Amino acid sequence: MIILNAPHPAIFLREVRNSAAQIQASQYERDYNAAIAPYPSWYNYSRADPIKVPSSISDAAHTEMPDLAAIFFADVAEPPATTSLRVDVPTLVLWGMQDPHCLPGQLDNLHDYAPNAIVVRIEDGGHDPMQSHPMLVNRAIRDFLRREHH
Repeated sequence: MIILNAPHPAIFLREVRNSAAQIQASQYERDYNAAIAPYPSWYNYSRADPIKVPSSISDAAHTEMPDLAAIFFADVAEPPATTSLRVDVPTLVLWGMQDPHCLPGQLDNLHDYAPNAIVVRIEDGGHDPMQSHPMLVNRAIRDFLRREHH
C-alpha cells in the first residue's frame, strides 16, 4: 500500500478531537459539508466522510464519536474476519511535512495502526508531494516496490 499525505481515519479522528491546530487546518472540510447543491462532484468524498470536523476543541467534546469500523465495513458483502482498522500489509507513507491541511501530528503513533509502515518525511513538501517532489516520490515508490517484490 502506498499513501501520500492521507491520514489514517482513527488518527485523523483523534487529531480533530484533540488538536486545535488540526481542527483549524481542516476547516475547509466544513465548507464542503455545508455546501448547497450544485457543488462539484468531488465534494461528495468529503461529504460522505463519517468524520465531521468540529469548529473547536469544545465543539469536539460534544460531537458524537463515529464507529469507524462499523461505517467502513457496512456495505461489505462478506464481513471481514476482523473489523480492526489496523493495516498489516507493507505500507509506504510519503508525507509532506509542510502540508497546511494534514499536519505532521497525523504521523504520531501511526505504527499502532500500521506496524509495517515505512514513513518518508519530505521536510519541505506540502499537500501534493507527488507534484512538488516527483523525483523523490518516484524513487521512494520504486525502492519500496523493489523491496517488497524481492
